[in-house]
Amino acid sequence: MVRIVVSIMVGMLLSGCGPKWFKPGATDIDLRMDQVRCEQEALSKLGKDEVTIETRPGYTTPSTMSCSGGASGIPGQVQMNCSGDQGKYVPPATVTFDTVSGMRAEYVRSCLQRAGWSLAGAGKSYSGPTVRVGLLLPLSGPGANVGSEMLNGAKVALDDLGEEHFTLLPRDTKGSPVEAAEATRKLVAEGVKLILGPLFATEVDAVAPVARASAVNLLAFTNDWQRAGNGTYILGFVPADQVARIVGYARLRGLNHIAALAPRNPYGDAVIAALHDSARRQGINVVREERYTADNADLAAAVARLGGGSFDALLIADGGDRLRAIAPLLTANHINGGRTRLLGTGLWDDPAVARIPGIAGAWFAAPAPQARADFERRFEGLYHHRPARLATLAYDATALAAVLARQSPDTSFGAASLTKPSGFAGVDGIFRLRADGLVERGLAVIEIGPAGPRVIDQAPSSFEVR
Repeated sequence: MVRIVVSIMVGMLLSGCGPKWFKPGATDIDLRMDQVRCEQEALSKLGKDEVTIETRPGYTTPSTMSCSGGASGIPGQVQMNCSGDQGKYVPPATVTFDTVSGMRAEYVRSCLQRAGWSLAGAGKSYSGPTVRVGLLLPLSGPGANVGSEMLNGAKVALDDLGEEHFTLLPRDTKGSPVEAAEATRKLVAEGVKLILGPLFATEVDAVAPVARASAVNLLAFTNDWQRAGNGTYILGFVPADQVARIVGYARLRGLNHIAALAPRNPYGDAVIAALHDSARRQGINVVREERYTADNADLAAAVARLGGGSFDALLIADGGDRLRAIAPLLTANHINGGRTRLLGTGLWDDPAVARIPGIAGAWFAAPAPQARADFERRFEGLYHHRPARLATLAYDATALAAVLARQSPDTSFGAASLTKPSGFAGVDGIFRLRADGLVERGLAVIEIGPAGPRVIDQAPSSFEVR
């Protein structure tokens, strides 16, 4: 077994190193003059088609009133001084993108080449026509808040790469399978070689046949592993890797008897299946399983039944509000703390989880936070807020597409390029796409401590390749 260094360091390695325009005997001023001329021609011939989409409606903050009292100078009376406001209107949040910006960039590139300029420093990179890649996100309708954050994440990748030969074409799915399929048909007609997205599993179902009919592969952002295969690659954070990583680490720490608490839904099914698979390979025992329904009606009873068991660790396949409901039940049944270690999945990769009482000391597997810290700082500098967690997926997908686009477009997005055994490295750490369409990630083990989450076992820096 040989360990191979990751083949492409997405983002960090490529930042600021795009090829430059060169013309014998010309100066930077000459280049700028030609660029301005070409940009003006592109604008004159193609115009702009800016689309602004509302991602959050406007609202008015509640009115406020504060009063203070003091002596009025008249016996028995108090003088009250009150002040307040009627609330302030906060305008809607919007995201704007130009649907023809990519075509203008292509025009400018061709215009510069006609003027005698060429790209220097590209080595053996592809130097033909610009490669087009589609991006499907819900920029309005259901999921618009996440979709706009992911679009911004993709824009950060474009700013980092600065590749002249690569054009990203974002399209709004409106959170609808029908709209997603129609957007895919239009992207295929525009000649895209790869499609990033969509986000929702139902959209993937609608998009995949359209893309497959034109031999265009998908890098989907969903975490529904059941949609993988036949040209659809899943980039979302799937539970199987997370469970395998945390179970393997638990075994190394001497925890050989594990129980599980999971919802009765596809995610819970996947976690339970991954637990049994990992337990079989690691030689540990799954001693108890308890399931509960989505309405929480039998949650308390399920946790109470666990209270009578004997196990070293408890794997909880839930997060968010459901985890907040589970935590006090664990305390009431004397499960957390003591000899029982709580284990979680990537659903715990949320700063709010660390603030849940009773979770301190728990372990979960997820991409190492420090790997995406630089991206988060740059994103916040551009957009003045911290990015949504899924923004990194759009960054890594865009960066990967831009890197692969340096090859000939006839081969750059085929299965052989996408499924390189050595994989790729991005702001969420190393990852590789498998032939079955699933993603494999190098994950860290994180402990929830009193001061917040901290990495206790580092993520690998490379994959093992047989």
